[in-house]
Amino acid sequence: MPMHAGAAASRVKRPLTPHRLGCRQRSGETPAPMNHPSSDHASADNGKDSHGSGHRGGVARTAQIVRFLLKYRHAGVFSGLDLDAAVLAAGESPPTAGKPEEFVSDLEALGPTFVKIGQGLSTRPDMVPAAYLAALERMQDHVAPIPFEAIREVVEEQLEVKISRAFATFDPEPIGSASLAQVHRASLRDGRMVAVKVQRPNIVEQIRGDLDALASIVGRIDHATAVGRRMHFADWVHEFRKTLLA
Repeated sequence: MPMHAGAAASRVKRPLTPHRLGCRQRSGETPAPMNHPSSDHASADNGKDSHGSGHRGGVARTAQIVRFLLKYRHAGVFSGLDLDAAVLAAGESPPTAGKPEEFVSDLEALGPTFVKIGQGLSTRPDMVPAAYLAALERMQDHVAPIPFEAIREVVEEQLEVKISRAFATFDPEPIGSASLAQVHRASLRDGRMVAVKVQRPNIVEQIRGDLDALASIVGRIDHATAVGRRMHFADWVHEFRKTLLA
């Protein structure tokens, strides 16, 4: 349903930060749904739980990522990495092999960093088997949004006022959801319709923690496997870091 609004643009007059939201309104224009959707089934919650603080959180997150890589080690997506030799502890058994329909859900559960990785893989039919490529296509179209209570908390923290006082209406269902933010339809007290773009909580800290964990993992792969020594995956993670945190 198109959003009609007045002639002036309205936005929150604060610089954007990892927790900042942007509020935009343009005459006669409906904000387009974001084309690179993302989710965390629990990222609003596990942004703190998964990463935690200090060494313990980093080790736990690294172990979580390693288990994911091992789960799909025979899927063709990560073939040739000899992950068992690179990352499994002596005597440790790898997890049960995953299926294509589980792959996207597992990426989403790991959070925005891995949604971005999945989106990149979805454009690489030369690297990804057909069954996994088909599953990854939905990451370009639809991913579950983060819970509205997390959105409410970010909005109220940044505006320093209850959401019911800042807006006459605020639709809890987003009109677009992406890896780093999602957009909600709302109306101001003077009746103007606006689109409110809210960044995911703790997103920058979460991405940095994930990239640190990935750098540690691929460092071992580069050292312990022939394909790692040939491909230099650590350089890939470094470039990915620059892209995501630019």
